Amino acid sequence: AGTYILKFKVANSKWLLAYEIQSRSQITLLLVGPHENFYKALNNQVFNLKTFSLVPIRYQDRYDIMRWRNE
Repeated sequence: AGTYILKFKVANSKWLLAYEIQSRSQITLLLVGPHENFYKALNNQVFNLKTFSLVPIRYQDRYDIMRWRNE
């Protein structure tokens, strides 16, 4: 187990993708974002870039999201 980081470039910008391997058939995506402040955002589980924010799905919101997705 543990958190793994994949580094890649998008239009000459360095980006990172953090993930955890849960089993042979399941990977959990933790965060994708530009290199700047990535590790700080990973620790806080919140990534902010200007007016945009990426936050984890709250447990209590999962059924609302499922209904919205299937509309």
